[in-house]
Amino acid sequence: MNRSFDRFIIDVPRDDISALIGAMRFEINGFGYFLQQDDGRVSAFSVKDYEWVLYTQGRVRLTCGELCYEIEPGDMVLLEPGRTYSADCMGKEPVHYYYIHFTIQPDYLLAPYLTGVFGASPQRLLRAGTLPDFAPQFNLLLKDRLHGEAGTLALIHELLVSMSVYMMRRLWNLQAARSTSDAVVFPRGEDMRLCSQAIAIMRANLGSGLRVEEICAQMGVSTSFLYKLFMRVFHQSPSQYMMEERLKCACHLLLDEGRTVAQAADQLGFSSASHLSMQFKRTYGQTPSQWLRSRLEENAPQR
Repeated sequence: MNRSFDRFIIDVPRDDISALIGAMRFEINGFGYFLQQDDGRVSAFSVKDYEWVLYTQGRVRLTCGELCYEIEPGDMVLLEPGRTYSADCMGKEPVHYYYIHFTIQPDYLLAPYLTGVFGASPQRLLRAGTLPDFAPQFNLLLKDRLHGEAGTLALIHELLVSMSVYMMRRLWNLQAARSTSDAVVFPRGEDMRLCSQAIAIMRANLGSGLRVEEICAQMGVSTSFLYKLFMRVFHQSPSQYMMEERLKCACHLLLDEGRTVAQAADQLGFSSASHLSMQFKRTYGQTPSQWLRSRLEENAPQR
C-alpha cells in the first residue's frame, strides 16, 4: 500500500527580540524560595546583582525612592543593584516568593534589556495576568535543586531566557495594539558591534579626559551618528554613558580598593573631589561618602 506524507516546513525568521536575547549571556548567581513573616517591622535591603522576584502568596508594599509597589500574588518585580528597598507586609499572611539572581554579559546590553521589558517607564513591576504563570516551573526547578539533579542550572538559565522573551513580547504586543510612536526599537547586530567598540574605547580612557569627538575619530564615524546610535540603544548620549562608566569605576575604587574620594577623582579625571561628589549624588542620590558608609554597613557581619 502506498503512503503519502505531507511535510510541513516552518520558516522561523530571526526577529529583533530573538537577536537581542541571543546576543546576551545570562549568568545565574542565585535561585531559590523565600518566606517573609510579618513581624511588624519594615525591612530595608539591597541586592548585589539583578533579581527577578515572583510573589506567590501574601501582599507586600515595596518602596524604592519615589517608587512604591503594592504587590499581590502573581506579580513580578525586578530588583536592581545599587538601590535601597524597604518591604512591609500588608497583612497577617506571610509573603512567599521565588527569585533568580543574575547578571547580563556583555553588560552594555543591560540597557536594551531593561528597555525591551519595561519601555521608557521607571517602573520595574509586571502585574499578574500579563504574563504566563511561571510558578510551576520555579517549583519544579526548586525541587530539582534541592535533590541535586544534574543540569538544573541549565534549566534555570532556560527559564530566565523564556521569561525574558515573554516579557519583551508583552511590551511589543502592547505597543503594536496602541500603535505608539515611541515604540521600543531593539538594537540590530551592527548597532551592537559599534556600541561595543565605542564602550571599549571609553573604558580604556576613563581617566584621560577623552572627548566624544576623539571616540568618533577612532571609530571613523561622525558625532551625530554616535549620538543617534547611543540614544537609540541606551536612551542617553555618549557623554552621559561615559559619565556613568566613570562613576561605576569610582564605586569600585572606593569600595574594593579603599581609595579616598580625592584619589578616585584624580584617577578618573575629575577636576576635584567636589566635582566627583556632585556627579555621584546626581546619579545615585548619595554622596560618595554616604554611599560607601551604607555599603560597608550592609557588608558588616551580623551578630
